[in-house]
Amino acid sequence: MKDDYMDNEEMDLEEVRELAQRLINALDNQLPIYMDNTELQDVIAYLIENEAMEDAKKAFEYAFKTYPDDPYLHLMKAKYFAIQQNFKEAERILDWLEKASFHEFSPE
Repeated sequence: MKDDYMDNEEMDLEEVRELAQRLINALDNQLPIYMDNTELQDVIAYLIENEAMEDAKKAFEYAFKTYPDDPYLHLMKAKYFAIQQNFKEAERILDWLEKASFHEFSPE
């Protein structure tokens, strides 16, 4: 089975790993960085699948500042909470996604 971050055929595992390192380094050192939402989705999926949950949390914070209405990022955040057995937060996000019109306020 393919990893989630490998759905982007243009990027291989090494590229995603390097993007993840670049993002976390920039966030840790308060450096400017830009990633499009697809790159962020790949990086976050990579971090979650490699159990780098603190780094994934940082990546989510950046992602939601940049792309607050990206439904796939919200779905990934629900997965993140479920993996951490925070089912109440996961359910809250899933409920919001089910009702959202994405012109409304973000659940974050």
